[in-house]
Amino acid sequence: MAPRIFLEPEAEYFCSNFAALGGDALLPLEDFLANKVTRKKISEGSALFNDLRDSWLREIQRLLFLAASQYVRSHDLLLTSSAYWAHVTMYYGTWYAAKALLGMFGCHIRSRDVFEVERGDQGFQTITKTQIGNGPTQIFVPHGGSHQRFWHLFYSATPPIASLLEPRLSVALSGVLGNTMWLISERNDVNYKTDISFRAITQFQGSFDPNNFPASLRGTLATQYRILDLLLEVAFLFAHRFSLNTDSLSALNAGSTFGERIEQLVVNGIVPNNLNKRLLPHLTQ
Repeated sequence: MAPRIFLEPEAEYFCSNFAALGGDALLPLEDFLANKVTRKKISEGSALFNDLRDSWLREIQRLLFLAASQYVRSHDLLLTSSAYWAHVTMYYGTWYAAKALLGMFGCHIRSRDVFEVERGDQGFQTITKTQIGNGPTQIFVPHGGSHQRFWHLFYSATPPIASLLEPRLSVALSGVLGNTMWLISERNDVNYKTDISFRAITQFQGSFDPNNFPASLRGTLATQYRILDLLLEVAFLFAHRFSLNTDSLSALNAGSTFGERIEQLVVNGIVPNNLNKRLLPHLTQ
């Protein structure tokens, strides 16, 4: 059983109704769901739904910012010594983008609970909590880890979203060669197995050409980059289409719009200019 999500007009309605509420609505979404949602269904028209929606939309915008940040920073890691970590960084950008995309369509996965759409009609929207498990009313997931559960549910929920996209973009919502565990399996390998980390390093060293990027990427790094690139494009496409705009980034000392903050803090971020002077002697002597 796949998680239920909004239709496109329903998702647009949900995402465009941010109310900038205070109080409980300022709680991080994970805390809100853990401590404030004591019933199975939350229906539009209630104060609880209004608070939930604001907390939910704030979370989505933070996820989008983090996804963009990981995407840009992964380019800084395209060096022989850090090629393996570029892969891990790209993975997390993909994960943030996927969570944001699923959230815009009314689905959030928390631990062993799936918050999904029961009713999407404008004015009557209802979010319901469904447990992951083997019961007749539960959602079955054949994988144990939290990231594994997420990717299984993500790919099972997103075919309706893929149908809204051109084929170039929709491939990002179908797994890699049909394998819904590819992203997390490859991240685990490169993250935890030193021989695979070094394979990524040597492969990068033998092929990378900054003047022929991204075509000069090889192996799993090339695939991971492609999925991140496409999924980030999809997530931001719907964020713009749905007029998603919250105050979740207002504490950042930059810009006045979401785009300006990403440009100033992510794309044009400043790093300490004395880094080499501080570290190089300790690493090379």
